[in-house]
Amino acid sequence: MLISRAQNRFENLRQQLISWIPDPRNAVLARVDGHNIRASDFKIALEDLSVNERKRFESPQGRKRWLEALIRQTIQMTAGENAGLDQGEEFQHKLKRFRKSLLISELRKRARIESPISDAEARRFYEKHIRDFSQIEIEASHIVLKELTEAKRAEALLKRGKPFATLARAMSLDRATAKKGGKMGLLKQGQMNLQLETALLAIEKGQITPILKSASGYEIVKKDGESVVPQSFDAVKEQVREQLESERFGQWVNRLRAAKKIEIDDKTLQALDLSFSGDSSSGPITNSN
Repeated sequence: MLISRAQNRFENLRQQLISWIPDPRNAVLARVDGHNIRASDFKIALEDLSVNERKRFESPQGRKRWLEALIRQTIQMTAGENAGLDQGEEFQHKLKRFRKSLLISELRKRARIESPISDAEARRFYEKHIRDFSQIEIEASHIVLKELTEAKRAEALLKRGKPFATLARAMSLDRATAKKGGKMGLLKQGQMNLQLETALLAIEKGQITPILKSASGYEIVKKDGESVVPQSFDAVKEQVREQLESERFGQWVNRLRAAKKIEIDDKTLQALDLSFSGDSSSGPITNSN
């Protein structure tokens, strides 16, 4: 009995001593008019930086610089609060949108943790949708011209059957490719400018694009060939995993939606004024169709 009481007293004393030991995660690093900046605040703010950026603040001086940045943030934040800026309607709307976005982000994160995608699942998805994870390579030739009138004349000649290579040699300002009949070599999807890539993907082998604006003036491009080059599973594994996670999450949301009672007022939706202060045009957006 005496031993049991002694053990209980010892345990109570141990717990009391533990409670007196400060948690280093909650240690106060600085105070700004009574507002505490804790170690946890310091680390949470660093999480937004890349690994390389964080290294700049690991040294004693770096830590001081980062703490000074947090002190300045706190001063600005409290100044905004003292001015009542956090009570405004616009601020509350933005806070609500941020809360919604953060909740969805956390929900997606939990879904990834609770239902992780295995390498085997990712590989099956990759093999089933291999074209989606392939790179399109296009062989093309172009004719570069300074003025739009010249480009239109070249386009008219091509439509009348003038060989593209002959016209490129005679008219193109890009003399390096003109010598080769305008051949540009292999162009990879994702590495061209968007206008050119869109135009080339929209046409078939042997066809020419409409006249395109370019840095040198104007150009007309011919599609000489196209090939689809699959990327290895290892090269796109994380991309595959992300797409599969997104599809799985979307299916889960669809099931949730099916179980909800949803009422839509389409009349009010279509009559909604979508003009905003600061827009160049006033009045509601209308559908001319």
